Amino acid sequence: MEVITISNHKGGCGKTTTAVNLAAYLAIQGYRTVLMDLDPQGAATIGCGISKKELSIQMLDVFLGRAPLVEVIKPSTISKLNIAPCNLNLVSAEAHLAGQPGKEFVIKEQLDLLEASKEPKTKYDYVVIDTPPNMGTLTLNGLVAADSVIIPIQCEYYALEGVEQLEFVLQLLGKRFGRKPKVHVLLTMFDARTNLSREVVHDVTQHFQEKVFVTMIPRNVKLAEAPANGLCIHQHAPTSPGAQAYAAFAKEVRG
Repeated sequence: MEVITISNHKGGCGKTTTAVNLAAYLAIQGYRTVLMDLDPQGAATIGCGISKKELSIQMLDVFLGRAPLVEVIKPSTISKLNIAPCNLNLVSAEAHLAGQPGKEFVIKEQLDLLEASKEPKTKYDYVVIDTPPNMGTLTLNGLVAADSVIIPIQCEYYALEGVEQLEFVLQLLGKRFGRKPKVHVLLTMFDARTNLSREVVHDVTQHFQEKVFVTMIPRNVKLAEAPANGLCIHQHAPTSPGAQAYAAFAKEVRG
């Protein structure tokens, strides 16, 4: 089971869009996948067609110790894709965990239990984690649990703003928690018609070098429309440039 965390505390970079569509295409390509929503905004939950208002059990219950992760995971509308949903109530997890030893390992421990289970229904190939746009306890849980971290960077002004802080946090994972996930970068909102996009590609590639994925996600209105309908891009517009890009990206992630 490979755990992939999508993280960037700069908003508007396509983080949740990437989490939802990567998870969806991994499932579509035949791999049992869990999408874990750790962002209290619940955008990934909505993007999988699940109402945030009707959750009887969610990720908050995991953090409060009221339920194991296996009971929170539920099926989505896509075969082989399950989701561990959340809503705004998850915000209270930060206060609950404050000062508790090992608070950064809640998700890692739950995923270890999931992987150790002998139940066939708990066997997954991938876990994709969507994190909040900050560096709080929820995000740290996602990073500590990760085998690899994908940083979406939009091809716009100030693209690298704040990335240094995330890189610093990732370095601390090794020193403080003994975790050293692989780091990769995905360029999003690319527009081949503009000099700016090409300049950002150059700057990001210079900074991250071989860590940058070959696939770039284009600026595409269909990608923005899909979540409003509770759909991934494959369900909403399967032949769109955005769909084709995320399908290729999922294959690149698989290696």
